[in-house]
Amino acid sequence: MGKKIHIELLRVLAIIFVIFNHLDCYYVYFTNTDNFFTYWFSLIGSIVCRINVPLFFLISGALLLNKEESIEENLKRIQHFAKVLLIFSLIQYIFDGIRGKGQLLPKDFIVRLFSGDISETYWFLYTYIGILFIIPIIRKLIGSINDTEYRYIFFLQLIVSLIIPVIEGLFGVKIYNFIFYANIYLYYIILGNYLENFNIQKIKTIKIIAICITCIITGIILIQVNYAINEEYPERALDYVIPILAPSVYILVKKICNKYNFTVQMRKIILCIGGCTFGIYLIEKMVRVQLLPIYLYLAEETIGVFACLVYLFATFGVSFLYIFFLKKIKFLNRLI
Repeated sequence: MGKKIHIELLRVLAIIFVIFNHLDCYYVYFTNTDNFFTYWFSLIGSIVCRINVPLFFLISGALLLNKEESIEENLKRIQHFAKVLLIFSLIQYIFDGIRGKGQLLPKDFIVRLFSGDISETYWFLYTYIGILFIIPIIRKLIGSINDTEYRYIFFLQLIVSLIIPVIEGLFGVKIYNFIFYANIYLYYIILGNYLENFNIQKIKTIKIIAICITCIITGIILIQVNYAINEEYPERALDYVIPILAPSVYILVKKICNKYNFTVQMRKIILCIGGCTFGIYLIEKMVRVQLLPIYLYLAEETIGVFACLVYLFATFGVSFLYIFFLKKIKFLNRLI
């Protein structure tokens, strides 16, 4: 079965948002500026970019839960990602050591590898490997879930991710989250399967766009209210609307891809870039370090937003070129 164009396009969007999430445009700018344009660009961008990891988990649910696989095949997938984690953690460790940012000792590497302390961006891999262990069980369970039960899961997640955090933020209380019914990322895995099989003809494009815009506006209002009450911008508030925004963007991209007839050349480009997104994720931190002087220079000579955008797309482009050529190597092509 060939690759799906909407899946690859979602991967491209997700990795761009991941890189944005690691730049000063995310959170730092809107919390430390009096400039109107910088504030709103950074605030809106900071909300939207938080759909990055949820999109990746939605994609995983769409692809993995529709497969018929044995436990042995699933263990091979876990082994593959464990190998990726080991190899690229070692590369990152050596890269940091050469830069004088850490030791270069085998024992230190092993300790930091198991503690997840080599690269903060690799938390996704650790989480993903953990979820893969229970994928065969989830796959069996969702076979009997009906639409009402999917809505029930969605409602529970809204309570966990939106209603409880909003109450905590607005009233300064701590609520014991007793209905946290597993892990937020399991929600996206399960929902991804539902969305991939969902009949998107039932909903109009304009409705989905309206939902996305409403989510962003709601997120902005909640952040502003939090600031008015607590006189600070809680980073956690950026995630309030993501359980609704992320699946809405998934449906929107899928609907657009179903309607739009991509040329053969455009399909090839999207599929090529989409196929490199995992590799881009693995190396983008190292590329950001390489390109940091460019960002710092532009930040001094121009405006911060422009500097960040150049930094964003330069990181994306250089990372893509690295991975594109690395995938020409047989061993690495199978790995990334």
